[in-house]
Formats: sequence, C-alpha cells, structure tokens
Amino acid sequence: MERIKRFIQNGLLLSAVSLLLRSIGVGFQAFITARIGAAGTGLYQLVLSVYSPALTLATAGISLSSSRLVAEELGKASGGIPRRVLIRCLQYAVIVSGAVGLLLFLFAEPISLQWLGDGAAVVLLRTLALGLPFIALSSAMNGYFTAVRRVSRTACVQLIEQGFRIALTVFLLSRSFGKDNLTCLFAVVCASMIADVFSCLITLCLGAIDQKRHILSLSHTTAEPLPRILGITLPVSFSSFLRSGLIALEHLLIPRGLRANGASYEGAMAAYGTLSGMAMPIALFPASLLYSFTGLLIPELAEANEKKQYRFIRRSAERVIGIVILFAIGSAGLLFGFAEELGLAIYQSTEAGRYLRLLAPLIPLMYLDSAVDAMLKGLGEQVFTMKVNVIDASVSVISVWFFVPRFGLMGYLLVIYLSELINFCFSYYRLCAVTGAKGQLLSRGFRPLLAVLGAVTIVRLLPLPTPIVWQTACGMASAAMLYFAFLFLLGVLSRRRVGAFLVALLRHRRQGHKTKPSVI
Repeated sequence: MERIKRFIQNGLLLSAVSLLLRSIGVGFQAFITARIGAAGTGLYQLVLSVYSPALTLATAGISLSSSRLVAEELGKASGGIPRRVLIRCLQYAVIVSGAVGLLLFLFAEPISLQWLGDGAAVVLLRTLALGLPFIALSSAMNGYFTAVRRVSRTACVQLIEQGFRIALTVFLLSRSFGKDNLTCLFAVVCASMIADVFSCLITLCLGAIDQKRHILSLSHTTAEPLPRILGITLPVSFSSFLRSGLIALEHLLIPRGLRANGASYEGAMAAYGTLSGMAMPIALFPASLLYSFTGLLIPELAEANEKKQYRFIRRSAERVIGIVILFAIGSAGLLFGFAEELGLAIYQSTEAGRYLRLLAPLIPLMYLDSAVDAMLKGLGEQVFTMKVNVIDASVSVISVWFFVPRFGLMGYLLVIYLSELINFCFSYYRLCAVTGAKGQLLSRGFRPLLAVLGAVTIVRLLPLPTPIVWQTACGMASAAMLYFAFLFLLGVLSRRRVGAFLVALLRHRRQGHKTKPSVI
C-alpha cells in the first residue's frame, strides 16, 4: 500500500510539473515560430532530425540503466544501493556522450552541406554538440532519483531549467540576436545549450547532497556493475541510434519528396514545419500527464520483477492499459473537436489546426504505445523493443520514399499512421505474452469513445465566448467535464474507484509530514 501511495504522489507531482512545462513550452514554441516563420521552423526541425540521433546515441539507455540497476539493488534482500553503480553510470555517460559530441562537432559542416543542403546549419549543430555530455550526466542522475522515489528533485530542476531557458532566449533575442531567421535560431540553440549546462550542475549538486543524507554503501559487495550497464545500454543504444538515424533519413526525405510532388523549397519547408513543429507538439501535449506515470513504472516493475511478484506485474499492466485508454480517447476527442480553434489560438494558423485534426485519431495508439514500451523496459525487454523500433523505422523510411513524392504531406501522414500501428501491435502482443495481461482494447475503448463523442457534440452546439482563446479554453474545459460525467453514467468509472484513489492520496499527504523528509 505504501508503494502505491508513493507512486501516486510521485506521478501527480511529475504530471503537474510536466503539464506546466508543456504549457510553457507550447506557448514558447508559438513565440519562436512567430519570430522565425514556418520555413525557419522547418529548418530547425531538419537540424533536430540530425541532432536527435546524436542525442540518442549519447544518452540512450543511461537513465534506464541507472533507474533499473538501482531499483534492482533496492529489491534485493540486502537493500543496499552501492555507490559504484551510480559512479559507473556517470562515467559511462561522460565517455560516450563526449565521444558523440566530438564527432558531431567535427562533422557538422559536411552534414550540413551534403545532407541538409544548408550551410547555415553548421553553427547550430556545433552549438548543440557542446551540450551533449551535460544532458547525459543529467539523464543518469534523473534515473537514480526515479529509482529511489525522490522525483521532486527532478521536477524542481526541470522547472528551473525551463524558466532559465526561456529567460535567456528572450534576453538574447532582445539584444544583438534575432535580427533575421538564422541569428534567431542561433539564439534559441545557444540558450538551450547553456540551459542544459545549468541544469546538469544543479542536478549533480542535488545528487551530492542526496548521497550525504542517504548513505550509499561502499562496503556492500556487489558484482562489477559495468557489464550490467552495458547489457542495458548497448541494445538500447544500438536500436535507438539506428532508429533515430532512420528517422533522420526519413525527415530528410520528406522535404525532397514534397518538392518532387510539386512544392517549392519554401513551401515544402513551411508545410513540414507546420506539421512537425506546430501540430505534432499539440497532439503530444496531453501526454505530459501520461508520460510522468509511465516513466515511474520502469523502477516499479524492475523491482517487482526482481522479487518475482508476477501477479502484481500482471495487474499493474492491465490497470495501466485501462487508464491510458480512458485518457487517450478523451484527449483525442477533445483535440479532434477543437483542432481549428487550437491552431488559431496558439499559432494563428488554420493549417496547423487541419493537420492536428488529421493526427487526432492516432493519439490513442501513440499514448498506448508509449505506456507499453515503458512497461517492457521495466521488465528487461529492451532487446525486443530494439527489434521493433528498427522494423518500425525501416518501414517508415521506405514508405516516405514511396508515398510522399506521390501524395505529398498526406502521404507523410499515412506513413505516421502505418508506423505507429506496426510499433504498437508488436509491443502490445509482447507485453501480453510476458505478463499474461488481458488488455481487451475494443471492449474497454467503446464506451469512452461514446462518452467523448457525446461530450464534444453537445459543447459544439452551445454558444461560447467570441475571443478565440476563451472559446477554445471554455469549450475544451466543458467537454472534458462532460466526458468525465458520461464515464460515470456509462459505468466506466464509479464513485468507489475514484473515492479509493482520493482516500489513498489524502492519507499519503497526511502521513507525508510524519515521515522522513527524504521519503516521497
């Protein structure tokens, strides 16, 4: 019971912080987009498509290995947390990320000229390369804090980092930077790199303080952790890098495919920027609540697996699937019903709203796939996820090469749907086979779908305030409350279940003042 209470509080804390950060991030993205335009956003997305494989290779598996190994040590009878585990994770992070950052810095020019076809990307890639070691170190420490259930440290650092990033970006744009698209992009990238350094320093300081308060045993005998770290990071790094590389190739093919379909370079970059840089962040925005809980599942399932608590694992998997279905279908319905208003309110773009509406039906698969992947990683199935991710990315590249030149951006949307469907089907089948869980997706999703359709339809018939921002906010809030009410009327939720959840949460909050300040 104590573990469930702690999980709920940590999840709510991370969800609140993540929702706040996502809200700030979407607003900040709208501010940046207004400064650099849709074409500038397209260039930024292309730079990120090259930077992402490097970031993935520099950090892949580090947070997962730190979180899982510490959680497994907690699950042992001795209950020790060898300091050597954390030290080895930090050493691995520095070595790997430093090597990747150096390679990206040295090859930034040929990548920009030959792959991206734009020499302006050189300085952007080199600036981003400098921050890779700091991101990797922060990732290792965040994995440790997640494993020991002290996620308030991570949440605090995320808030500080985002505030610092935004303040520094605005400062740079208001000074000598921001005179044109390129200098504006450089200001954004430079502020991001400095914020990563700042965040890393704070995280390491909090880690040092945490070790003084909670003794990490030096005398506790354990096997050398490096082979275990490599056993997690190598398959994850290989699959993640290969998938990121394929995704980068996919994103590089998209503008070329759009031009082959008849669009100009400016038009292709603008369309790509609108879909990837505007519509997609809104589609993923509600997931900020979901990802906080799914990230916490990794150490919970790793510890339960170490203790051979297979019944707990099966029940947890079934409950998570049920909760994600309710959340994802509700989010998809709200975004579909208010897509145009969201595009206008955030980006002043009807195109962004149109693409968001096309992405909305895919949201349940996207959210479910994320939760399933997190549970598989907690159960040590990273090799399987590696295979699925590589297959998924390979199919995406082939599909982009075939569909985009023929159907334009609609062809790319078809590729996104195909990719998510393949990834989810393989991962979901594996989760059910490993845990014995019975998701019953269709039966669980039918009544929530009726509820959200009814809620959105009713609200759309009501008169709403005329300013677009108020119209969107009031409409979505009203539809969300109606959706929640319809879930009760249809028997999906009950007062007993919700009451038990609230009682557990309130009890934990009352007991929180009596426990040691280190326990969350």
